[in-house]
Formats: sequence, C-alpha cells, structure tokens
Amino acid sequence: MAITFVTSSTFTVPLGAGEVTQGLPVSLENDIVLICLCCDNLNEGAGNDGIVGQGYTNIDGPTGTAPGRQITYKRMGATPDTTVVIDQEADKIITGLVQVWRGVDTVTAEDATATSASGNSANPNSPAIVTVTDNALVLSVALLDDDDSVPSVFPAGYTNTLSNNTGQGSTTVGATVGIASIIKTPAGSEDPGAYTITTDQWFAFSVALRPAAAAVVLPPQPTVVLDSRHRAASW
Repeated sequence: MAITFVTSSTFTVPLGAGEVTQGLPVSLENDIVLICLCCDNLNEGAGNDGIVGQGYTNIDGPTGTAPGRQITYKRMGATPDTTVVIDQEADKIITGLVQVWRGVDTVTAEDATATSASGNSANPNSPAIVTVTDNALVLSVALLDDDDSVPSVFPAGYTNTLSNNTGQGSTTVGATVGIASIIKTPAGSEDPGAYTITTDQWFAFSVALRPAAAAVVLPPQPTVVLDSRHRAASW
C-alpha cells in the first residue's frame, strides 16, 4: 500500500499561553499525524514543554538546545484525535506544523532511525538516511532558531512542502520550521538537498516512514464437484 499525503495545517502558540489545546486536521483510523514544533529555546531543558504523552512517539525532543524543537507523531485509533495539548513556557512563542499521512505500516511506522545535522548558515541540510523498504516516505525537517523566515528554496525534487514561523518578525526570539518529502524507491540511501533560509543556528532531520504491506490477493481456485459415482471432477 502506498503512503499518501492527506492534509496539513500550521499554528502558533502565543506568548504566555501556558497549556494550549490546539485543533488537528481531520484524520482516519491508522493515519499518522506528524507534528513539528520550533521555538527560541523551547522547553529550556525543563523536559516537560511541547507535546507530552498523549500517545505521541518522539523522533526528537522536546529539547531546549537552540533552536528549541520537537518532532513527534501519533497513529490515530478508531476515534482519531481532533486536538492536541501543547505546554508552553511563559516567555516563548511556539511555531508548529502538522501533516497527516495514510498508508504507513501498522506494525513499524519508522523505516529507519532518523538522522540529524546542525549548523549556523542559510542552508539547513538534512543528512542522508538509508531506507529499508521500497517506496518509504522520506521527510526533511528544518528548524531555525531566532528568525521568523520563509524558505526561498526547499530540497530539490521534494513535494508537500510547508513552513511556518512565530509571526513576530523578530531576529532574536522568533523561530521557523519547514518540511518537505519524497517517496524513495528503490530502498537505499536518500540525501535531501538543502533549504535556503535566513542565516542562523539550525537543526535538520531526515525521517523515514514505512509503507504498509500490500494486501495478498489469492488466485481464483477451481470449482470441484462430484460426479454420479462420487469421484472428483473439475468443470
């Protein structure tokens, strides 16, 4: 079964908001909801800011290193969530984006361990990741400290691009997050290209999600009947 993009959304958690309930895009059972958060020193090392618990699996964070960040996902159950609770320190604005993906393997969601890189430049660049399964989804996530910006270039050949920032036009306490993706076939090493964005400290991650196995279709079986002498015969 191929992985397909369903929908996406963006949001910001305002300054001093504390615990915020944020709406999520519509999803179905077994859909993967991926959420990326970025902030100027999100969490500041306290270990309890961002999305805590609620059935989410962290790929990274929440962490207070610059930029503060969290990449996390949840497989939706029979009654998919319509909201998520985000905890925020009083002096930080959090920017976030959400993407919903369908057709991810229900046993093993991640096809390979996420890889990461960091730097201080205008070109956040997710490192190579080696996928195991043909047609895995590779996502490149860029997180920029301090600056509210918009990527002028996303990784070449990648689609479903999305970015968001804190919306305060700041070069000291803002933050920006971006995402882009590609289906990798055949399996092997995938090295996303760089973003072009404002120069500052950044982290960039490569994440791989595994496609669900295709349903097995059995060939039609012959019809067997018994003749008048009770011997098997095929028609």
